Amino acid sequence: MTDSPTTRPMVFVSQDNERDYAEAAPFGDVVFLSNREIVPYSASANNLAVIHAIESRIQADYLPGVDYLLPAGGVLSMAIMFKAAFAKPGEHNVLKWDRHAHCYYPYRLK
Repeated sequence: MTDSPTTRPMVFVSQDNERDYAEAAPFGDVVFLSNREIVPYSASANNLAVIHAIESRIQADYLPGVDYLLPAGGVLSMAIMFKAAFAKPGEHNVLKWDRHAHCYYPYRLK
């Protein structure tokens, strides 16, 4: 009898914004979906690339109820991450930073 390999959950961070995400590591492997800001120009090729990168990574790798979403950076990057994640059925784990306790608290959303 062989044991199947266990994979750690992933923590999807909407945008890398030069903060220390070490406190999120106990929840899973930290993955940054983007390192660029969405700009206020609708025809921007940068915007299309950021949106595509976030949506395609969530669609390919995010497992609702297993992985975690960590909103960070620009509000539009967060919105795109949540929109892509909530297109998948199930409950969603979200990490929220508590600035007083200096740690993340998990929340489960339907």
